[in-house]
Amino acid sequence: MKTLRITLPASQDLNAISDYFLEQSIDAGERFVETFNQKCKYLVRYPYMGKSYTHLKPGLRGLSLMGEPSQKVWGHSPKVRRLISKE
Repeated sequence: MKTLRITLPASQDLNAISDYFLEQSIDAGERFVETFNQKCKYLVRYPYMGKSYTHLKPGLRGLSLMGEPSQKVWGHSPKVRRLISKE
């Protein structure tokens, strides 16, 4: 069975996002967690999905979360390395 690793920086990003949603909107936070979990399941099954960013680093890919092109799951299969948001 394939697995997906979430690195320490990505885990820290998730904690910061969770803290934000606790203050702002629990419903939106729940939607974010659901979407993130679903994307992780897709990554295990389809490790080459998403946009390629090999010009930044070989094998690097990004996925949109919650329909926002500025929110990406950055991964180098089979790991989620960082969650970022460009504001």
